[in-house]
Amino acid sequence: MKALLCLLAVLPTPALALTADDYLSHCRGHSTYDRAVCMGELDAVLERDAQAQNSLLGGSAITTALAAPAYCLPPGANLRQLRDRIIPVLASGSTATRSGDAKAALRATLRRVYPPAPNCLH
Repeated sequence: MKALLCLLAVLPTPALALTADDYLSHCRGHSTYDRAVCMGELDAVLERDAQAQNSLLGGSAITTALAAPAYCLPPGANLRQLRDRIIPVLASGSTATRSGDAKAALRATLRRVYPPAPNCLH
């Protein structure tokens, strides 16, 4: 029984998903934990998108077309600069957006702040 409870405690659940409002709260926080969550969540989105894009490149014409980036980051931008630029835009978003999934909201905000461009390398 104890093992089952331990297993249930570590299983991921949708209830533990971070909302955009939760994410913004961490980004406004001052603790090391809050700063780590804020930067880590953004980094995770960027890493996942970069890996997905790279896995599609070099394939057929269809997969190469799918690899077009959803947003175009400025050359040389660092994580802190990206965060500082997208947080105000995310915070000004609709209540529906802010109450939704943080990763989806971050992707949508990245697209809004850094729209896709032809021949973009991010």
